[in-house]
Amino acid sequence: MLKCRAVMMHAFVLSVVALFANEVHAARLRVTPLFTVSYPPPPIALSDDGGLAFSDRYVFFGTDGGVFRAPLPMGKSTQPVHLAFASTSVTGLQFREGTLYAILDGMGHSLLKSTDDGVSWTPIDQALEECAFGHCEFLSASQLELVGDRIFVNAGGNVLVSGDEGASWNVLFGATSNGKPQAQACYDPAFAIIGERLLIGGECPLDVAYLRTGTLRPDLLEWEQEPELAATPFLENRNVQFIRRRGESNVVYAGIEGALMRSGDAGASYDFVLHYEGQAPKYPYITHILLPSQHRSAILIGGFDKANGGPFLSMSTDNGATWTDQSDLLPGAGHFAWSVTAMEETPNGQLVIAVEDDEAGALHLFEVHVPARRRAVRH
Repeated sequence: MLKCRAVMMHAFVLSVVALFANEVHAARLRVTPLFTVSYPPPPIALSDDGGLAFSDRYVFFGTDGGVFRAPLPMGKSTQPVHLAFASTSVTGLQFREGTLYAILDGMGHSLLKSTDDGVSWTPIDQALEECAFGHCEFLSASQLELVGDRIFVNAGGNVLVSGDEGASWNVLFGATSNGKPQAQACYDPAFAIIGERLLIGGECPLDVAYLRTGTLRPDLLEWEQEPELAATPFLENRNVQFIRRRGESNVVYAGIEGALMRSGDAGASYDFVLHYEGQAPKYPYITHILLPSQHRSAILIGGFDKANGGPFLSMSTDNGATWTDQSDLLPGAGHFAWSVTAMEETPNGQLVIAVEDDEAGALHLFEVHVPARRRAVRH
């Protein structure tokens, strides 16, 4: 009799656990369309990054058709205006103390800045011009970060830092030629700065993924301790797409091809919190992450599904223990021209996702609302 009751109680506990697990997995985002930024579609989409940046008054959009601007807060009646770089892909934007910085993907200058909210622009990459066999070009980049009065960028597949607004650059990671930065035959590394620690990830040489961490001097211009490989599971050839810190904590997330990794020690070691096998029906490139400040246990990740096409969106409300695929909430499923290109929290707390359609030349903006996490009921 006692054994029977024990079995019944065990079954009851399992049913409660299963019910709660189903409730966690059933949690859904609420996604509200805001507006669309339209531009002539590029002949070739060069990147799945665009970028959003915010001042006190404006939101700036980086698109395959240049830079656009709109007033904050954003709503369905928002009407963005085009500012600069028509028919040019803008793959990164950052704003600091009245200055907007941009990364351009195309011919000509790669790094520029504006001090009048995006109306006029000045190059800051004159020291990043590389010449060979009578041909000169500026090193291309895909990530730019601002820390204090320092500018960090991954131009030419390196990680560089400038303390003088781009007049000169120090090579922290990568290659040099006669003391100047030189383009590498590797993917652009992803990086993040946590205090004086610099975290770097990528794939170099081809099919060899890596995550490294080192310590910079207090001025952030040179190494105090050269970067070493972080402790990780086998990364295969899964290129690192981003590295992002959660608030002011030592928790760091790294998005890679088909997986998300988490570090609890500021990048010294990582473990998988989400992992897709290479032969899985869905194989997302996880290229962006959103860590809402008002939802400390929520994580939103986005990118594109390489297996089937279309934007990828997934959510965890328990710090990555469980995940719910939310891709069906976004348009473009099954179309390889569609992808998530930005996920950000605005200064007034809006959570926004940008989804790009390369064929149509359109950037669709959505506001998302994270559901409150349900608590387990104790019996």
